Amino acid sequence: MEAIKLSKSIPWRTSCGVTGTITEIFPDRLRLELAAGSGDLGDKIEIIIDLPEHQQSFEFAGLVTKAGDGDYRDLVVGSNQQLFDLMGQVRKVQHIEICDTRDVEASDRFTGFSELYLMPEAVPEFNFADIDTRVSAFGSHFNAPILITGMTGGVERGVEINDRLAKAAAHHKIPMGVGSQRVALDNAAYRRIFDVKRSAPGVFLIGNIGGAQLLEGDPADLCRRAVEMVGADAIAIHLNVLQECLQVEGDRNFSGILAAIGQVVAAVNVPVVVKEVGSGVSPATAAKLWELGVSAIDVGGKGGTSWGYIEGLRSASKDTMDLADLFRDWG
Repeated sequence: MEAIKLSKSIPWRTSCGVTGTITEIFPDRLRLELAAGSGDLGDKIEIIIDLPEHQQSFEFAGLVTKAGDGDYRDLVVGSNQQLFDLMGQVRKVQHIEICDTRDVEASDRFTGFSELYLMPEAVPEFNFADIDTRVSAFGSHFNAPILITGMTGGVERGVEINDRLAKAAAHHKIPMGVGSQRVALDNAAYRRIFDVKRSAPGVFLIGNIGGAQLLEGDPADLCRRAVEMVGADAIAIHLNVLQECLQVEGDRNFSGILAAIGQVVAAVNVPVVVKEVGSGVSPATAAKLWELGVSAIDVGGKGGTSWGYIEGLRSASKDTMDLADLFRDWG
């Protein structure tokens, strides 16, 4: 079973003083390394994981099995909400750190714009002061045709990033989106992290939920709750098939997403945006989405951040990293 590779081990402890670190996280277990002199763990234990940077603690109990050579053990906890939350917190922090420290864009940087040539006009016949960059979209007016698309959220480190972006967007009167609200919809404790209107009440805010998540229940209700949670002025449904397929904990059921998007469009009272996250939207898919009545398509094409490649960097599997490298420039 594939595991998440941790660049920095996570400390754990037991109530009776045994300590160590987590070196890998699997979808149903944690790989533990014992601290020197900690003694034996036994066949069944309970551990506590403190994440001060997240202001959170997690508790896990399960059976202990030997794992490979050295002082490693696997704590088998099964699939549960606590493990899902821990993986989500680790994932969001890794996304920020990898984007901050690694080259994760398409390797050839090709976006198509380099093939365009703008013809100069020596006699433009206009007054520079008359140039007006204002645009109308989603039933609102903005000062420039610029959108800060949803990038992160759900962890403490994302709060400062989104607060700064929201203040900038409100100041310049342009729209912005938050990252996926899935974690906060599953666990109300995370909702305050997405409350960017607290610091930028005037910002035009776009909520965010993944296309795969629409299949887990009532898609219209899910999006309504996402909108209400952050006071969103629009809702984005992100499509990230490549990323989900390469992500250790990814959702790989995409059957029925178009119908679910149609339900959302018909039921919610805010504009619906469909956004891709780095591989782009084909003309045929764009036509289908438009027929459903979506208000806008954020094509998120190749050339910028390659989220599939990022998931390869998170994986402990060489095969997954090789696949991620193969598809780095795909789109």
